[in-house]
Amino acid sequence: MSMPSTYLADVSIKCENIDTTMQITHEFLFERIRENPVEHLGGYSPKLIHPYFMGYGNALRFHERPQVSGRLGLSEFLDWFRDNCYGGREGYAAFCLLLTDSEEKALELLFEFREIRLKELDATTSFAASNASDLSVGSDHEPISITSLTLHETMRTKTALYFGNDSWLRGMWAMWSGYIWAEKDIGIENSQDAQNFYDFQYWLDNRYKFTTSPNWGKMMEFLGMGVNENAREQFYDHFELFLEGSPPDGQTKRMKEWIAACLADVKERQEKGEL
Repeated sequence: MSMPSTYLADVSIKCENIDTTMQITHEFLFERIRENPVEHLGGYSPKLIHPYFMGYGNALRFHERPQVSGRLGLSEFLDWFRDNCYGGREGYAAFCLLLTDSEEKALELLFEFREIRLKELDATTSFAASNASDLSVGSDHEPISITSLTLHETMRTKTALYFGNDSWLRGMWAMWSGYIWAEKDIGIENSQDAQNFYDFQYWLDNRYKFTTSPNWGKMMEFLGMGVNENAREQFYDHFELFLEGSPPDGQTKRMKEWIAACLADVKERQEKGEL
């Protein structure tokens, strides 16, 4: 489904000055996120870092491009963090949130921890360059597009495996964002996945006039009343309706089932003479 999406047009303008021949490094990606976390992650939470890099790595694998180079990949940083800062089950993001009083400060603290490790590496006489093989999902399987990954049964039924125990839909948005940004960085514009990402937002904006946030993840969490399972159901109801080419005011599968159940109940009560 292709729409005259203002979001896709805006992003194309932003990408005109991107050098697609540049060497993509871990340092570059982390610094870019740090400069504008809302544009890349969709928010400030350090919990969104991993989904973003997950999507980025999957895009590079899907398009058969070299993985990210440079020092201190995400998995390497997390290994160091567990050994030197906090090794509990809650993870680095929860620990940074615990030590601060806002998501913005927690994200900044994460970058500060990374700088500590980089300074340690600078003090060594040599270091080994790392790649981004640890950023993609299912690296032991054939790579698939972000749309296919989203619709995969495992993603639909075991979402927590990808995004942890909360913020599933904001995590999914960050994963898509990382994927689309990787495509931009390697010179792929207006792919079907990019169109799905931005046109779905355009479609939702026309369906729900009360939102101005260009983040369908937050919209789904709102419609799901903050409950992960409800937000996930809302997302797939809306996303599949969008992919089918339905207009923004179309009825979701969930709504159709509710109407059918109501009509069946009315018919049954009429047959029993209750109405």
